[in-house]
Amino acid sequence: MTLIEPFGYIDPSGKAWEVPVGTTVDGASIPQFFWSIIGGPFDGMYRNASVVHDFYCQVKTRPYRDVHRVFRDAMGTSGVSERKAFLMYHAVNRFGPRWDNVTVDPKCLVIDDHYDFAACSRNAAPALPVPELNRENLQAFIDDVEGNVDEQDIATLRDSLSEVR
Repeated sequence: MTLIEPFGYIDPSGKAWEVPVGTTVDGASIPQFFWSIIGGPFDGMYRNASVVHDFYCQVKTRPYRDVHRVFRDAMGTSGVSERKAFLMYHAVNRFGPRWDNVTVDPKCLVIDDHYDFAACSRNAAPALPVPELNRENLQAFIDDVEGNVDEQDIATLRDSLSEVR
């Protein structure tokens, strides 16, 4: 999906998360394994939150923990239930992209019609390894979120354990 108009979100602390025209998002920061529970990357009420999240995962101009947190906050604003937002946030936080040492070219902080996405993406902090989505890590994830998410989602995750090596 490519944005044809500017887009953005103001988080609960008042910080603006602007996304420029021309940004292409693919929902890839939501681990594909979880699509069976939440739907595809462009389905549902979390789509707007995923636009902001995907952009900042690509340019890495803010710490990954902040980027993942804004995903959760924006989902709540879009009407995603608290339990579903909790599940999706924890999935992205555990298995989604990570990076350290955010050093940003100042021109990459100005989100406008002249934003140089290619240059800002090239200058992004290198990705850090994320935990592998294997049986052990998925079981640990289920244990961590159980009690805070819908039982049906936990059941779907448990059923999916057999699909993971």
